[in-house]
Parts: sequence; C-alpha cells; structure tokens
Amino acid sequence: MEAGPSNPFNDNHQPDPFVVGNSSDSGSEANGSIYDDASSTISRTSTAEYDQECFATFQHKATQLILEILPGHSASDVHIEHMKGGAFNRIIGITLSSPKPTRSVIGKLRSMLCGPPRGKPKAGKLRHYILRIPRNSSHDVLHQVTTLLYLQKKLEYPTPKVVQCDSTTNNALGRPYMLQERLPGQSLTYLWPNLNQDQRKSAARCIAEVVKDLHKLTSKTPGILSARNTSYDLKQNLLRVIPHPIPSTATDLNAKLAHPQSTRELLLELCQRQRIATQASGLANQDHIWDGFARIVDDMHSVGLISDKDVFHFYHADLYSRNLLFAIQSPTTVRLTGILDWDSASFAPHFMSTRAPFFLWSEDDADENEEGDAVVEPEDAGKAELKRVFEDGVGKSFCQESYRPEYVLARRMWYFLVNGLRSGGDMFLAEEVQEGWVDMYP
Repeated sequence: MEAGPSNPFNDNHQPDPFVVGNSSDSGSEANGSIYDDASSTISRTSTAEYDQECFATFQHKATQLILEILPGHSASDVHIEHMKGGAFNRIIGITLSSPKPTRSVIGKLRSMLCGPPRGKPKAGKLRHYILRIPRNSSHDVLHQVTTLLYLQKKLEYPTPKVVQCDSTTNNALGRPYMLQERLPGQSLTYLWPNLNQDQRKSAARCIAEVVKDLHKLTSKTPGILSARNTSYDLKQNLLRVIPHPIPSTATDLNAKLAHPQSTRELLLELCQRQRIATQASGLANQDHIWDGFARIVDDMHSVGLISDKDVFHFYHADLYSRNLLFAIQSPTTVRLTGILDWDSASFAPHFMSTRAPFFLWSEDDADENEEGDAVVEPEDAGKAELKRVFEDGVGKSFCQESYRPEYVLARRMWYFLVNGLRSGGDMFLAEEVQEGWVDMYP
C-alpha cells in the first residue's frame, strides 16, 4: 500500500470516512452506502425483486438484533441505514452511539445547587457496522466468516472484521446474518472520477500489490475454506477445504473435505458434476457443452498450459472497483482502506488468480466480463499509463499469463464450470468459448 500518514482522515477538509458523496446530490448514486455488493444507491426495488420483507418493518428487527447482541444500549442509540445490496446479500448500515450516562444522586444535587455544567456536552462515540443477510438461506455465512479470518491472518490489507454471526434463524431477524465492522473510505467506483492521474496511478500500484499478494496464497487442494477450520489451522496453513459447491449458492457445512488433485482432475471433475446436476434438474440436454469443455481441458494439459504439479491460488472472484475502498491521502496518493465481498473466494487454478484488473484502463462503458479489453492497448494516453503501472507492479511473467488468449478463454470456461448454465444466453456464451478454442486448436 502507498506510504504516508497513518490516518488519512485527520484533515478537516476530508469527508467523513463513512459517508460517500456530497449530501446535496440527493438524486445521485453518490449518496448512501459505500458497501458492497456495492454501489451507494439506496435500493427501492429489492423488496419486489428478491421477495424480501420491506425495509419499513425489517429495520425494527435489525434494531432488536443489535440490542440483543450489543447489550447496554437503547433503541435511540441505534440508527439503521437502508443500503443497496446485491444478488446474494441484503445490506443494512448500523450506526451505534454510546449509551447516555446515567447521573448519580450527587451529580443531580450538584446540578440543582450550582446549575447545569458549563460548555457543550461531549458527543458519544459512534461505532459503524454492516449487517449482511443472505438472500438465499442455503448461502451459508460460516464459511464466509472463516474466509475473512483466514485473510486477516495472511494479508496486511484491511478486510471486514466479523463482530457476530448466526447461521440459524433463531434470532430477531429470523434469518442468518453476519455483523461486520464498517471499513472507512469510499468505493473506487465513486472516487475514480474525482482522482487526478497521479492518484489513479497510486491506486493502480496498490491494486497490483493486492493481486500479487493474493496470488501468493496457495493450497494443494482446490475449493472453499471449510467452516470446520480452527484459528490454529488457518494460521498454520493446515487448511480444511471443501469442493466448490454445485449449485454455487448451496454450501453444505457437512460436505466431505476436498482432497489434493491436479488442475486437470479438478476441471474434468467439475465438468462431470455439472453434467450430473443438469440431468438431475431435468433441464435441456447440455452434454455437448460439458464434452466440449472436457476437450479444452485435455488440450490445455497436452500443450502444457496446466501441469500436474500446479498448486491452487486464492481467487477473490469479484475484485472490481466497487469492492475496493480508498481514501485520498495527498494530491498524488490514495490509500487502500478496504477490500470487500469475499463471498465467492476460493482456491482455484493458477490462471484464475492472474486475471488483470482491466477496469483500470478500459473504456467507461466496458463490460466487466469482457476480458478482451485487458489485452487491448488503450488509445487514451492516461489509460495506457495506468496499464503500464499495473504491469510494472506485477511483473512480466504475471502479465504473460494474464493476457495469454488461452487463459482468457479458460477463465470464461471456469465461470460455467462453477456456476453452470442458467439460461439460453449462458449456453450461447459457453458455445462461443468453445468456438474460440477451436479457432486456436482445430
């Protein structure tokens, strides 16, 4: 991370680290939340879209939950903020003020005799939290907690600290939840237009370091971290890992532990598991897709793109500007203050963790899933400079793997191997991957 003052918020002209945007922009996306799933727009349609309880009644349950797990407060100490969530989580902002002190008998008598104390009363200390509630009850929070604990032991970068979690419905919400400390800073998506070129280069250098350091976290076993890991396991890298769940949102706490295997074995196993899941669901026959992907896997192995000796690397799976929090530190630097949304993180093939953060240099209207933009040299000189800053930060060999066309297609294939085919559009895109491969390897 960029060097500089330890606290970027000491400047009186710096905005509140827990507020995004100018309060006068009432209609813009800048108001409200910096969090995740992750724009700052207040959600007005999520009640209908996700068939969830409306905020007007749900906020009272959230208040009750806070009073139960953080005792010593009253309802007047709790401020509930309606925030935009995402496809997997409902997000609620919590601001908790310190309880008002009770006055002793002596204090009351002193006030009666001498009058009230002079000066302004001291404001109570505010604490900020994020309450995450999975929209799908099968999307378990415990493995997410384990992932965050692992990262705090292995990375120097700020990640959400878990205060409390419950994977059951036996609580005031009637739903599983995770309460996290809220990290300061602003979403890079929001902050980016306000940064000058030097500050953008500073952000690019930070992101290059994050990508490199994540790539250094490895395991001989692919999959997601099991909730059965102890703190000692995580610290000593004695990791218990379970296979990537299929469907991707159905995490089974009692799943058998995964075992060490080669990249080829993993990819072919995922092909077969998706084939079986498709047949069991009664969907249209997709065998030609899984046969085609199996052929790609065998081709990659035969030409040396994947090796039987490869280990698996920790992969964020959603490392976009919306999940990166930064604060302006000086006229030339920014400071990384948080990395969010680790829900889908896993140990994956090496080519996944070398995916370039091409949002740094792609066009403003570019599709975040269209990785071809990573390779194209930007016409804009400023964007081209940001690309060079990232490349210098990660090194030549990293870039060669990141930009290699076969790995670009392999990363697109990985999406379907983990998530399956959910629509006719997915079927078309999967066939497009296979056609691209055949063009290179007839």
